[in-house]
Amino acid sequence: MGTEQKLQELRLREQEIATLGGVQALLDWDQQVNMPVGGAEDRANHMAIIGSILHDRSTSPELGQLIADVAADIPDLEADDPIAREVKVAKRDYDHATRIPKEKMIAFIMTTSAAHEAWVKARRENDFPFFQPHLEHIVELLREIAELFKPYDHPYDALLDQYEPGMKTAEVQAIFSALRPRQVELLNKIANSEQVDNQFIKQLYDFDLQRKMSEYVSRLFGY
Repeated sequence: MGTEQKLQELRLREQEIATLGGVQALLDWDQQVNMPVGGAEDRANHMAIIGSILHDRSTSPELGQLIADVAADIPDLEADDPIAREVKVAKRDYDHATRIPKEKMIAFIMTTSAAHEAWVKARRENDFPFFQPHLEHIVELLREIAELFKPYDHPYDALLDQYEPGMKTAEVQAIFSALRPRQVELLNKIANSEQVDNQFIKQLYDFDLQRKMSEYVSRLFGY
């Protein structure tokens, strides 16, 4: 199999992984927006099954070998080249996924899914102690996952790297340390300024008038 064929096969596998990730994200979105109260246990099972399939696809030896084969055909993965960057990201994602055991990933999915419904109830009733055990369990699992990525300067480095590759906790702390005084100053200025009268957004308006306005705006802008 030539380099181009191997690259196309890699893209097909990556597309499948991305699609499964999209299904997982859709289930999560639905839980937060539409799912009836009491469905957390079933939804956790749904997400765990998708997560299990996604983990299998993301960590399969066949995928690892395919990435290695394609990478071997590229002189420099650090080159400023689209294909080099594409393969570098695929290799990084594979290395990350293979460090986390499937059981640990499933445990995290189940825990966070159940925690969401507990958080909604706790927020509604202003009852943090109800949510606290869920939060503590999540933090515990995240610490265990971070341990899988040693060595690091700070445990959060391993978690931050999922969202900002290469960035360190110390860099984030430096950024926010510089921003904080300015943010406090800005908030104080806003608080001490004359407040805008926003009572108009807190009133009830006739439904038919709102619909007519919506139809008018749609015709006006052609959508």
